[in-house]
Amino acid sequence: MSNRELVENYLIYKLSQKYPGTVSPPAGTGREALNAALRSMANKYEQDFMEQAGDLSPYVAVTRNKAGFNKVMDDMFRDEINWGTVVGLFVVGGATYVQSFEGGASEPVCHVADWMTDYLDQRINPWIESQGGWDCFVTIYGEDACTNRAQEDRRKWILGGLVVLAGVLIIVTKNYGTLRKAFSNFMSYWS
Repeated sequence: MSNRELVENYLIYKLSQKYPGTVSPPAGTGREALNAALRSMANKYEQDFMEQAGDLSPYVAVTRNKAGFNKVMDDMFRDEINWGTVVGLFVVGGATYVQSFEGGASEPVCHVADWMTDYLDQRINPWIESQGGWDCFVTIYGEDACTNRAQEDRRKWILGGLVVLAGVLIIVTKNYGTLRKAFSNFMSYWS
């Protein structure tokens, strides 16, 4: 899947979130795992951003043309490129796209996809390829990876619970006589 196809699929998804029934993401792209992972991580990114910094309006307001979009992206990627900042490109691009669709944009909506694709292809793609490409993103953030992390977390909680239970059992068996006497006293009090 090209960056352009990934961008278009994501933008259609964002528009369908805001306006259900207007458009639907293309089916059978062959990269459903990538699209799902990107959507999931972008939703988490957007939610975390809203909790930490409020809404995206200040960023979207300055992305009304390609120069503004590139400035915001340059600021975002200034310190480092990582998967989080790559997802951030999609989040800001998606918000710009939806706001452009709603009206008041100085550039046609279709240009947002051009800006995102150009930025990815010209500035970010070498880093993406050096990381193993979009397949690496799916490996790290895809549904299977999330399921595996959840199972690993569950195993850690179960193991932790077993350790605590073992500790309690050791204490109880060492103090069995004292506990039995205390329980007998308690029961005789309520009789």
